[in-house]
Amino acid sequence: EYRLYVKEGAAEYTVIDYTPVDLAFNYNYFLLDTASLIPSRYYLDIKLTSNYEVTTSKNVISFDITSQVDERKG
Repeated sequence: EYRLYVKEGAAEYTVIDYTPVDLAFNYNYFLLDTASLIPSRYYLDIKLTSNYEVTTSKNVISFDITSQVDERKG
C-alpha cells in the first residue's frame, strides 16, 4: 500500500490514504495522476504486509509539484 501526504512543520496531512498497489507478473506498481495535485512538496510512504507482519517505510519518495499546465490551452 502507498500513502501520499504533505507536511507543514511536524504535522502530516494525508492527500491519499493508504491505497493498495497493483500487482504485475513480478513486481508491484501504482499510477499517480498528478493533475489533481496543487503545487507543494509531497511525500510517499510504503506499507508492506507479509504473514501478519507490517512494515512501514516513511518518506520513500518526495517530489515537488511546481505548477499546473492547462493542456486545453494548447
